[in-house]
Amino acid sequence: MENGGQAVWIQTDTLNKYRNITVDNCVFNSCFQGIYIQNGDGISIINCSSDNTTHNAFAVQNGGTVAGETPVEDDYFTGSINIKYNIISNTSGKAGIRFGNGYNASILIENNTISNAAETVQDGMMILESENLENCTYSFTGNTYNGDILEDIHDSSVDWDLII
Repeated sequence: MENGGQAVWIQTDTLNKYRNITVDNCVFNSCFQGIYIQNGDGISIINCSSDNTTHNAFAVQNGGTVAGETPVEDDYFTGSINIKYNIISNTSGKAGIRFGNGYNASILIENNTISNAAETVQDGMMILESENLENCTYSFTGNTYNGDILEDIHDSSVDWDLII
């Protein structure tokens, strides 16, 4: 996918969550956002390359409520979330990887190569951003940023915004 909006956009409401979504071996170049998945149950983003996005490279979000029908507390992604062996470069405006609200999710971010893909914030550069991850576990391991190995994170008790 080149030149445009979201290269992969999967949007649903909380009544009809998509399950077992896999995006594998795709290349996204010069688009607004590489992958945007809303309210999924089991998501894998593997062996993809995202270059020159003007927003997040990959976003796993909530936000699929049906107005007046779906309680806001049911608005979340869940299941096994695997983001591994990807190359993320040259994002602008937002973090390279972003999560919205998650519930009972097991998140693995592993062996990704990230360069020039961060949002400028007060304390530095944010390459990973999340909202409320309730009852979730996560692991961030084996990733690099601009050639430097990033510290592994396995502590689910802290907010998970990675600022370097």
